[in-house]
Amino acid sequence: MMRRPADKLGQMLVEQGLLKEADLRRLQARAAVQAARAAVDEARTARTTAFANLTALAGEPAPITSIQTSLLDRPAPLAAVAPAATA
Repeated sequence: MMRRPADKLGQMLVEQGLLKEADLRRLQARAAVQAARAAVDEARTARTTAFANLTALAGEPAPITSIQTSLLDRPAPLAAVAPAATA
């Protein structure tokens, strides 16, 4: 795993005695929390965009904001086209 420049800088500050290991770990943990929150925000935005696209594609007058049935729990559809015959 490649270390980020901020990780290298933090480790250098610890080695020089300018930053305690616990402070470095706290800063890393805060950065990880902020990254996780940003990922959640990004996922929410993607979800909103997907529902808006679905609404437009379906031509619905009211916005679609949820799907009642899971599309993942359905059995796979049968192939619409028969497999090509082999010679």
